[in-house]
Amino acid sequence: MKMEKKKLTKNDSIFLLALAVICGVMVMYYFDHQMSEYNTTLYALSYKYGFLSRGIVGTVWQWLDGILPFDLMNYYSIYNTNLLITALFYGVFFVFYAIILKVVPQSQNRNAKYLILFLSIFTFPMFVTRQNMGRIDIYLIMITLFCIWLLIYGKAEWLIVPLCAFAMLIHQGFVFTNVNIILVLLLYKALAGEQKKKYGGLFCVTFLVVSAMFLYFEFCSHNLGQDVYDELVAVSKQLSPNGNYYEMLLKHEILGQDVYEDESFWHLQNRIELPMFLVLFLPYLILAYRFFRDLFSGLDKKQNITYFLVVAGAGTLLPEWLLKVDFGRYVYATVFYYIVIILALMCMQDAKICDAVDKTKCRLKEKSVFSILLLVYPVLFMPLYDTEISRLTYAILRFIGFRE
Repeated sequence: MKMEKKKLTKNDSIFLLALAVICGVMVMYYFDHQMSEYNTTLYALSYKYGFLSRGIVGTVWQWLDGILPFDLMNYYSIYNTNLLITALFYGVFFVFYAIILKVVPQSQNRNAKYLILFLSIFTFPMFVTRQNMGRIDIYLIMITLFCIWLLIYGKAEWLIVPLCAFAMLIHQGFVFTNVNIILVLLLYKALAGEQKKKYGGLFCVTFLVVSAMFLYFEFCSHNLGQDVYDELVAVSKQLSPNGNYYEMLLKHEILGQDVYEDESFWHLQNRIELPMFLVLFLPYLILAYRFFRDLFSGLDKKQNITYFLVVAGAGTLLPEWLLKVDFGRYVYATVFYYIVIILALMCMQDAKICDAVDKTKCRLKEKSVFSILLLVYPVLFMPLYDTEISRLTYAILRFIGFRE
């Protein structure tokens, strides 16, 4: 369904301006002014060693280093460039928010603003901490938002295939963390609209491309040898803020080693921290349960399938939850999935989604003080980290004596 573009109202502009102020305050408060060696190590990887996974960022960086008249192969060049990229990342979010407010039905405008604010509380502090500053997730998120924009407006949707392929060159984890929302929206449009062949075809091609690339990167691009490993260790040390490098990344990507056992401490930490986080996050889990209960009431068989796909789409993160350790990133990816897909479906004027959002708002309005607290409560968790989920849960871990 093609959407009619509207102009932002004065209230919309004031809202975005206020949100920009909130963004500025949160960035200044949470900004650590540094990058971790994990995020700088990625810049050592490049295709000169072969078509290896996560190689495109380092390849472009080293190509720029070769053609520009100044040295880029150092920490401060990477850090300063990532300051600009992070600013671009925030700009992309604000453009996306403006698109949402232009397209969403007027009756859902206020609801959309609540959801935007909720997502922003998680997003603004996320990528200015030491753990996540320069994290290549921001490229994957920006690509995802652009694909959603194409789907909302129904324009040049064939670009989704090369965009998703490019995202896989950045990080093959895109197949679990971000492509879910794109694939679900393609299936939604195939099931709900008149152009079933078009969207079914786009879904199949996108799914096959990202799946094939994942299988290649995961099973065919490693085992490059000890000589390449040693060379990349030297480059990684040169790029890092402290002369260190992220050993497990190079072990996996270059030598093809399984690092599950090497990450055993974080697996143990995850098993303690996640239940703690879920208990503290219980008000939102209850709210989500009631929202989805409203969504599934009175549906026919076809609608049940459609909305089951919407709800289950975040299930692509399950392999990450089971095998990896970056639980802070996965919490963010889960929040991002559900909030953004609801916003996208509101823009597509999905009556059931809009009705469920309205019922949720009415339920919260009955407890006005509680609803305000519920909107700002996530600030206590901020920022989300990587192997640690959040500042709050990590502080509790330290309080109970859990340390490496």
